[in-house]
Amino acid sequence: MTTPGVHGRRRTGRPRTRRSTDRQTLAGAGRAGFAARGVVYVLIGVLAVRIALAGGGGTADLQGALAQVAAQPLGKTMLWALVVGFGCMALWRGSRAILVRGPRRKAASRVLDGGRALFHAFVC
Repeated sequence: MTTPGVHGRRRTGRPRTRRSTDRQTLAGAGRAGFAARGVVYVLIGVLAVRIALAGGGGTADLQGALAQVAAQPLGKTMLWALVVGFGCMALWRGSRAILVRGPRRKAASRVLDGGRALFHAFVC
């Protein structure tokens, strides 16, 4: 049995290949990483608004945002979720730097992804 696939190609009823499953896993890791990064950006924004409205002389940065998270009732659990998210982002970026091939994948793009992977591993 065949069914129409993406771009007019036909798919067979065969199970997914390991490569396809690996790509889906890495894409999920990337999404988790982007979600963690978005949460941190929102927290920094909320912290900046609080500082602006209170008229305090504090700064809104990553450490301040993480300190606010830690002060919450489930703060340590939320921090661990962010650690996992940033770890996933580092894994995804690293895999893109090493594994992704194609005519449009230049060396500079690989180096940039590798640098981003190191950054997210450090933040993790």
